[in-house]
Amino acid sequence: MKRPKWLDEGEVRRARREAWKIVKESLRGERTDSLAAAIIELYRDVPRRSWIVRAVTRLLLGTVDRVTRRTWRVYGVPALGDWYAWYVVSLEGGKYVCSCFSTRWGHVRRKRICTHIAAVILRRRQRLIEEYLSSEPSTP
Repeated sequence: MKRPKWLDEGEVRRARREAWKIVKESLRGERTDSLAAAIIELYRDVPRRSWIVRAVTRLLLGTVDRVTRRTWRVYGVPALGDWYAWYVVSLEGGKYVCSCFSTRWGHVRRKRICTHIAAVILRRRQRLIEEYLSSEPSTP
């Protein structure tokens, strides 16, 4: 069985470089895809580039899996400082909660929003944008 990309340090470095490029191009208006639109929306809410880059890196590595309508599994990336194989992100009462909040450094992650949650937010926004664009009538 092939090892997941998020466990390969070389793949993580490659994804991180690509994530920096995607974030820069998105914020400069050089990209117009659904991920770029989601990045711009998230940046308006939380203008922290390196944080968004880490979230995009998680997306590029394929670490976000939807489990239920309001629950996601985000696989841990040791090269990004994760200690566990996966984290559970859930939407409870309109707020995101991550299982990393109850782990080491959880008090810091809770205050600043962890990148596990950021990756889920980006994935959700990207999908909503894609759905919206695919339902839009084409203009002649």
